[in-house]
Amino acid sequence: NRLFLLVRYEDMHADMKGQFLRVLKHFGIVLADDAIDDIIEAVAIQAKRDSDLSKRLKSGKNTLRGGRIGDWRSHFSSANVEDFKAKANDVLVALDYERDQKWQV
Repeated sequence: NRLFLLVRYEDMHADMKGQFLRVLKHFGIVLADDAIDDIIEAVAIQAKRDSDLSKRLKSGKNTLRGGRIGDWRSHFSSANVEDFKAKANDVLVALDYERDQKWQV
């Protein structure tokens, strides 16, 4: 049994229920299907409530990112990309975010 479970944002975005089921299984938690659906629905409702960036910035729940897949491209310069490649490209490849060192902004 592993001490951790990798859950990627992109995978959650593509299949929320499937990823939630993976987490529950990892921790040995058994819930009825309707309870699982209720939890996912409650989280979705709360996420929509908290989706207004200007309100979050004022409330202290701030984030500098929009939380969209690929949004990093609007924050990274070419220099940032080259620096990141030099320091952590092997991690991106190991986690299947990139295939090699040829990725760009």
